Amino acid sequence: ATCTIMYLLACLPILLISARAAGEVLGVAPEDQAKYAGDTFSCLRGGNGPLPAAAVNDEYCDCPDGSDEPGTGACAGQELTLFYCANKGSVPRQLFASRVGDGICDCCDGSDEAILEARTKKLASGSWLSFGGQSSGCANTCKEDGIKHEESRSKRLEMLKQGIAKAEQSRSAALVQRKQRQAEIEQLEQELPALEEALKAATALAEVEREAEKAAKAAEEAAKASLEAETCGKVPACMWRQTGGCTPDGEREADHDKTCNTTIPVGTSGFCDCDGDGVKGSTEPGYDCKTSPGTCCMACTMQPGEGSTVAAPAAETSTANSNEEEPEVSEYAKWMDGAEAKLSKEKETPQVSEYAKWMDGADEKLTATDSKHGSPADAADAVKDAAETKKASAVEQEKEAKEKVRDNKAKIQNLKDKLDALSDDYLGYAGLEGTTISKMFGEHEYKLTFFEDAKQGYTSLGRWAKFDGPASGSFKHGTRCWDGPERELSVQFQCGAEAQLEDVQEPSKCVYSAVVSAPGACEAVELERMNKEVPIFGPRDEL
Repeated sequence: ATCTIMYLLACLPILLISARAAGEVLGVAPEDQAKYAGDTFSCLRGGNGPLPAAAVNDEYCDCPDGSDEPGTGACAGQELTLFYCANKGSVPRQLFASRVGDGICDCCDGSDEAILEARTKKLASGSWLSFGGQSSGCANTCKEDGIKHEESRSKRLEMLKQGIAKAEQSRSAALVQRKQRQAEIEQLEQELPALEEALKAATALAEVEREAEKAAKAAEEAAKASLEAETCGKVPACMWRQTGGCTPDGEREADHDKTCNTTIPVGTSGFCDCDGDGVKGSTEPGYDCKTSPGTCCMACTMQPGEGSTVAAPAAETSTANSNEEEPEVSEYAKWMDGAEAKLSKEKETPQVSEYAKWMDGADEKLTATDSKHGSPADAADAVKDAAETKKASAVEQEKEAKEKVRDNKAKIQNLKDKLDALSDDYLGYAGLEGTTISKMFGEHEYKLTFFEDAKQGYTSLGRWAKFDGPASGSFKHGTRCWDGPERELSVQFQCGAEAQLEDVQEPSKCVYSAVVSAPGACEAVELERMNKEVPIFGPRDEL
């Protein structure tokens, strides 16, 4: 019978039966065609009882799983029964029922729109129901699509082969390196006790040296205090008189006057009132902020010529102006500048402490005429010299021993961290170790160094934490965001012959995600599947 456009829908079941009789059901894969043979049909996953053959693809959904409508969109909304595009010359494809007969050509052979064609055109025969969509109104682009797919498939296969080969090389090299690192750890751990013992010994010697230095410093301070007291005793009325304006003749600032033995800092103006009369004498030194007297005791007792020693009793100073006498030098100046050695008429052999003798073998160098009557200053000098001589050995040896222990422990920890970073499951990623990949995204350069750290410009996105799954890892504890969390970066690995940074996003504040191509993500399972199985695109696959 011939159907007019007006009665097309009424004739549709007749056409469907004719197609069914020919052995092909629209939207059904070749391997499933047998399920639709016969005079009746039962829902594939349970439901209504046996249905007449005419109920298949009659645009009325009888089965809950949609299996009675594989070639129409009548059972849209379910995902159990999918429309099958044969796409001869290209790759078969499956579609959700909602995309069948929607006016959009999804299959390269146009078969998904055959049912729509049946609604809108008068057909001379039912041949449109067969695979190929000969009357669907969609151009058949399967040949062109097939060529593109084959090129893409060949590239994917080649990349998989290269990636898998490199991952296997990395795995083999990592196993060798693992043994080497374990051996290094064992060696370092064996060396550590001896290094720690050497540190203990060096610390003991250094402690002796530090105690001696402390004693020498105490003796020095005592000698200095004694000499300062002796020096200041010669000018008992001496005072520091402070003035303003950075000039010794400036307005007096009496509230800031200081005792004679107080150290005056640079940046202060005034004068040393050596005789204590409150007035700057012509021979009393003044200061303009650029220099300092140190202490007025020193300044008042070291003045050259007449008046160099002020405030001494008249009986003691009556001969101070004699041109034939040598200039008077304070005991403090003698001790500080070696004046005593220059003025002494009888040079004494320096006294060496018992500690210095023990540490440096001084007892072998001293002569039989070793003096036992050296001054306190001489004794302090001897102890100080001995301590300084030893400082270059004991303290430095202790420092060197500490560095060796610290270096040993750091190496052990570093090696253990590297071993922990790559367990057996992730040895294919071993080639990434120490590798830095970077790329500009927007206005920022992102830089990832495996298995160390990740950065956005100079901002830390975290240090490598761990692998989170077969093809994912993370960097944690980066620079804290202002009013936010610490920055972190998750990495999703995908198969690639070379390590490359493909993409970086910031899905939430200061939380970043990156896509990285790497050989370690290439799987032999995928290669085997591509070589054996006939490819088919699923409903969610991107073409």
